Amino acid sequence: MDASRAALDQLLSAGPITWLLTGDSITEGWGLGRPELGYAGRFEAHLRTGAGPVRAQDVVHNTGVAGATVGEALWDFTARVERHRADVVTILFGMNDAGWGIAGIDRFQEGLEKFVERVVGLGGLPILQTPYPAGHGGEGTHAALPAYVDVIRALAADKNLLLVDHFAHWQDLPDRFDWYADPWHVDERGHEELARTLITTVLEG
Repeated sequence: MDASRAALDQLLSAGPITWLLTGDSITEGWGLGRPELGYAGRFEAHLRTGAGPVRAQDVVHNTGVAGATVGEALWDFTARVERHRADVVTILFGMNDAGWGIAGIDRFQEGLEKFVERVVGLGGLPILQTPYPAGHGGEGTHAALPAYVDVIRALAADKNLLLVDHFAHWQDLPDRFDWYADPWHVDERGHEELARTLITTVLEG
């Protein structure tokens, strides 16, 4: 992670950059009345108004797609990642992938590794994010989610990548279950917390 942190700091100090936030419905901001209230929109708003004049010139793309898995995103990699030529790519998958259970772990690991390799091959700096825990009612279908989170953590450690660990952070938040709109999606308050953790880790870490 030290190498990734140093690389990001170098990018941030060099001038305006292009960010790409990619993932599933969590990144897309599914279910919110206004997309800008999602964590990706809040992150962009922070760059515009709260991170200084250089960051206000940054470009932000959001290619989150509801229902996406890492395998589906790889299939559509050109449209979701390659065409944007981003300097930094945040990657948030796992919630939908975990629906495959323990049997899908190896496929998820292979797909995520390939996704990271392709981002690096384009000259981008990948940043991994873990999903938050499933809400009430999702424990059965997503019982394997913690194992998928461990895959993300292990890949970040192995590749020395910056990790935004929402899953660990949310386990220490006593009010988090008030934020769920359903077992897999959260409301504006949940997205505000996601944005806060992303900003703190990436811009202030």
